[in-house]
Amino acid sequence: MQFNGKQLASLVKLGVAMIQADGKVEENELKFLAAELASFGIDSDDLSTVMEASEQLEAADALATIAAMDAQQKVEATAFLGAMIAADGDVDDAELKLWALVSHLCDLPTMSIADAIRIMTGN
Repeated sequence: MQFNGKQLASLVKLGVAMIQADGKVEENELKFLAAELASFGIDSDDLSTVMEASEQLEAADALATIAAMDAQQKVEATAFLGAMIAADGDVDDAELKLWALVSHLCDLPTMSIADAIRIMTGN
């Protein structure tokens, strides 16, 4: 799936929010984030640029960017965010509520965490 720079920064902005929603950030979650971005074609050289762009982005802009994605991009975005929730092996209620809110605000498709992981792993 192809995403432009602002779309990637938006995904990272909301992905980091998913990681932080349970009140803790685990090292394996950050590694998972980097690995998922690699699946979108972001190598280690570009990672810091995308991370910096995501930090500069307002949450409302990130939501608007994701809401404007096409249907296939929205499937991938939803799967990415769902997979971020499961990255630490603990699916927290606060993370699920944030995912539901983002999904509602951005008109993302409904899917389970298992669906999200299946999409992201290509199984």
